[in-house]
Amino acid sequence: RRPRNATELPVPPLITDDWKRATFAQWLDENQPDVVISPHIAVHRWLRELGRKPPKDVGYIWLEAEPETGITGVCQHFPNVGVAAVDLLHLELMRSAYGVPSVRQTIGIDGEWFEGSTLRPVSSAVVE
Repeated sequence: RRPRNATELPVPPLITDDWKRATFAQWLDENQPDVVISPHIAVHRWLRELGRKPPKDVGYIWLEAEPETGITGVCQHFPNVGVAAVDLLHLELMRSAYGVPSVRQTIGIDGEWFEGSTLRPVSSAVVE
């Protein structure tokens, strides 16, 4: 890892239309982040294919974590989102609300942090 000090900019995010392993590998080599945060599970596979072993070499947080994978991240509870969407549709049909609504309605399902095995513990030096 390259040393960072208080005046350095943080690692730039990888925002690209060219979403493939080679693009990610170049960004990873140039920036050497301590942690990669992504909604894409492919990134976890790419890290291993590139010889980086989470959490030893680089941490990984998956923004759509599924606890059974053991990958650290945020569990979005997609089955609950589906149930809530069907419930909302059912209610709209029951009150004969057809067509595009005049006011958009949303439902929030909280994500939940899942402490998997792809992050190193925070050292006391970082906390202080």
